[in-house]
Amino acid sequence: MDREDIIASVWDGAVEVESNAVDRHIQDLRLKLGDTGPSSKFIETIPGKGYRWRHMSWSE
Repeated sequence: MDREDIIASVWDGAVEVESNAVDRHIQDLRLKLGDTGPSSKFIETIPGKGYRWRHMSWSE
């Protein structure tokens, strides 16, 4: 999802959202999931596009 899609889905256009709000919330999610460091297990950043939730099997 790109930032505009995330903003529309989460905030429904009801508020003015700062340009870095999505990035800050993604960072918070990564911290809570323990998903920090160079190889993200849960949330993948797609440069110039947005973010993608990575599929995980039960064995991971």
